[in-house]
This record gives sequence, C-alpha cells and structure tokens, in this order.
Amino acid sequence: MKRWFILIVTFVCCLPYSAGEAFGRDREPLPPPTDTLYTRTLSDMAFDHYMKGDLEAALDCYRKICEVAPRLRDTARWSAALSSMGAIYRRKRMPDLCLVCYKEALRLVEHTYDYAVQSNLLSKIALHYVSNGRPEKADSVADKAVDVAHKSGELKAIMFASYAGSSICFRNGAYAKGIRVMQSLVEEAKRKKQPQYMLRGYRVMLQMFDRRGLRDSVNYYMSQTDSTLNTMPVYMRETALMLEQQAVIYTKYGNFRKSLEVYRKLLRHQGGGNLTMDKIYLGMARNYSSMRDYLRAMKYYYQAIKAGDSLHVVTLSRQDSVFNARIVERDEALAESEGQQDLLRQEIHSLRRILYAIVAIAGLMIGGLLYLYGRNASK
Repeated sequence: MKRWFILIVTFVCCLPYSAGEAFGRDREPLPPPTDTLYTRTLSDMAFDHYMKGDLEAALDCYRKICEVAPRLRDTARWSAALSSMGAIYRRKRMPDLCLVCYKEALRLVEHTYDYAVQSNLLSKIALHYVSNGRPEKADSVADKAVDVAHKSGELKAIMFASYAGSSICFRNGAYAKGIRVMQSLVEEAKRKKQPQYMLRGYRVMLQMFDRRGLRDSVNYYMSQTDSTLNTMPVYMRETALMLEQQAVIYTKYGNFRKSLEVYRKLLRHQGGGNLTMDKIYLGMARNYSSMRDYLRAMKYYYQAIKAGDSLHVVTLSRQDSVFNARIVERDEALAESEGQQDLLRQEIHSLRRILYAIVAIAGLMIGGLLYLYGRNASK
C-alpha cells in the first residue's frame, strides 16, 4: 500500500512537467519566421563590399547570412547568399568551392515554386561545367535550365537560360540546337510583346546562321530585325547592340552602303552598345575603303585615331585619379601609423620612467632592510 502511494504521489508531481513538455511550454521559444531585416542588411553590406572589390569582406557578410538565415527561416536570402558566394569563388578561381555553393543554393530552392531562381542557378552550374572543361555535363543541365525557365514564365529567366544554353551550343558546335533555343525565346517575347528580348534572340541567331553559312536565313532574320528595330528607340542598348551586329554582317557580305547607314545611326546616337566612337569611325573607314572611296576612308581613319587618342587620354586621367586616390589613402594610413608609433614611443618612455622609479625604490628598500639587518646583527 505504501509503495502504491509513493508511485501515485510521484506521478502527480511529475504530471505538470510532462504536460508542459508535451505542449511545448518548457521548450525554448522558436525564432520568428519572417524577421529578415538582419539578413537584408548583411546582404546590402556584402554587395557594397563586392562592388568596391573587397571580396573577403563580402564573403564574411555572406557567411554570416548562411549562419543566421536557417534560424530565421529565410531560405530565399540564404540561397541568394550561397549563389553570390559561388560567384565570388569563381572570380577568385576556386572552382570546387564555387560549384559547392551553387549546388547547395539549388538544393534549398529546388522543392519550391521559384522556377526563375532554379533556372538561374542551373544556368550558372552549366556555364561552370563548360568553363572547367566538362561540356558533357553542361549540356543536360543547360537543357533543364531552359525548361525550368519556361515554367516560370519570366522573360528575364528565359533569356538568361537561353543565352547560357545557346552559348554552350555555340562552343560545342551544335548550332541547330542553339538556334532552336533562341527561337523559343523569340516566340515567348513575341507573345508577351517585348521587342527588346526579340532583338537579343535575333542577334544570337544571326551569329549562328552566319557561322553555318546559311545566307538565306541570315537575310530573312535581318529583315525580321529591321521590322523590330522600327518599333524601338535607337538609344536603347538592345537596339545599339543589334545595329552593331547588322553592320558587321552587311560588311561581311559586301553590302557596304547598308553598313554605312547603320554606322551613321550609331554615330548620331554616340554608340550605346559595345562599340566606342573610334571603332565606329574605323568601321566606316573600312567600308569606304572597300568601296574605293579612299578620300573619305582617310578622313574617317583620322577621326578614328583622334577619337582613340581622346579615349586613351580619358582612360589615363581616370587611372591617374584612381592612382592618386590610392596614394592619398596610403599617405593617410602612413600618417595614422606614424601617429600610433609616436604614442607607443611616449608610452614606452613613461613605462621606462616608472620602471626606473620602481627599481630605485626597490633598491632603497633592500638597502634599508640590509642596514637594519646588519644593525640588529651587530647588537
């Protein structure tokens, strides 16, 4: 009877603790699921460090995000941080760590409905395989990236995946497959009435048709490009890039007058694409030279040299300003270090004085003790 009484009392005493444990009252409180201000701040800091070229500081910020984001349940920021770390490791030429970061970022988002992010990461992995001599793996990953991008329905994601896939096809010589990839981008851009994306697709397709020597296809898509260009302003970057591609093709196929018209359009709007003013003048000079109009050719050759010299001067002045800024920073750092050295010298000097005083006092005390000891001994 006594044993049963002890068991009942023990059970009653332990009941509140077991119930509290069952219902979570005695557990540690879970972190809030949407508190992402800290990770957002770290992400902004990392981006600023990256833009300044301080890759190590950027990596430190991204590592802190990877430590904090799981506790805050901020999977999106966690995945973005890993993707950015992969880009930094790629820039630092550390391909193994780059691939690990990309794959870990993909693992975090592959079971979500964020198809645009999945496609972006798959494209980066495919390009990583190509740049590190593993084209057999890149092809299948690039195909998957394009499929996932079309699931998202976002033109930016489709464009990036299509560019990655077509560039891989271009390197592997699979031009027909690359053209099909870009045609799907153009069709999606047509459906969504986004002509700038159509131009990007046409530009890559023209390069591939030209590489394959399909003159009829080049002519057809050049006409398609002209009709699309008529709906867009000339100052847009996509327009300028497309005009540059047209000028190159017209020159290659001997249509020098059309090429000159295109170069004049670029000249009126100060370029806007990849070509600087000196290269535009040089293209015009070569077209006039091919037309045997040597006087105008020489005129534009001189213009190209003059523009090239002015660009060179601008580049030198920019480099000089950067160099001067670095010198000023180093001078400030040197002055600060010299100031710290002066403080250290003063501290060392004061410490020496204190040490000498301590030694003198200790000597006097020892002398006094010896004197007292000798006096007592003589007594």
